[in-house]
Amino acid sequence: MKKVVVAGGGVLGSQIAFQAAYCGFDTTIWLRSEGSITRTQPKLDAVKKSYTEAIEDMAAGGEWSRGIADCGSFDKEECLAKVEKAYAGLK
Repeated sequence: MKKVVVAGGGVLGSQIAFQAAYCGFDTTIWLRSEGSITRTQPKLDAVKKSYTEAIEDMAAGGEWSRGIADCGSFDKEECLAKVEKAYAGLK
């Protein structure tokens, strides 16, 4: 499986789509109208911010965030690059 389509971009859909993209999948969010795009974008922005903050926190010795990095193989810059790539690649 290389491509993922998420039906809907609400709170849960935007999180699922971002995580799939973060993990390297070609991810598309299927929305039913143009208006849905404007409602989904702020949710994606918030998820991106949440990931970035979690990575910064982990780098500072804070709580570990499963799903963002595997135990023992954390590389802050690599994870931040994956966040940017995921965000830019969502369709």
